[in-house]
Amino acid sequence: MTKWNPMKVVAGFFLAAAVTLGLTACGGEKQDPNQVYQSSVNNAFADFGDDLGEIVRTIDAGNPDPVPFNQIADEVDELAEDLRAITPPNAVKADHEALIDRLFLFPQALKVATTASSEEFAATTNELSTQVGAIITSINSRLDQ
Repeated sequence: MTKWNPMKVVAGFFLAAAVTLGLTACGGEKQDPNQVYQSSVNNAFADFGDDLGEIVRTIDAGNPDPVPFNQIADEVDELAEDLRAITPPNAVKADHEALIDRLFLFPQALKVATTASSEEFAATTNELSTQVGAIITSINSRLDQ
C-alpha cells in the first residue's frame, strides 16, 4: 500500500494557484497601477513558491515524519501577509481581500491534517484550491477590462 503523502496535496494546491494566477505585466515605459499590482502579486507567489520548494526538497530528501505542517502553514501565512501589504486596484480590491481570506484558511486545514483522514484533507484542500482559482480568474478578468 502506498503511504499517503499530504505534501503532494499541499504542493498541488499551491502549484495550481501559482499557475492559475497567470498575472502578467506588460512591458512599457510607464507601468499602470494594474501592472504594478500584477508584478507585486507575481513576486509574492514566486517567493512563496521558492520557500515551499525548499520544504518539499527537504521532505523528499529525508521524508521527515511528521510532515512539517507548521512550517508550511507559516509560509502560507507569510504569503497572505505579503499579499495584504499590496495595494490592489479598486477593480480587484474585493477579490484581493477574498484571496487573502482563503489563504488564511489553508493553514487551519494543515493544522487538522494530522487528525483528518487523507480523504477529508484532500477534500478541504481541493475546495480551497477551487475557490482560490476562481478568485484569481476573477482578478485576471477584471484587470483585462
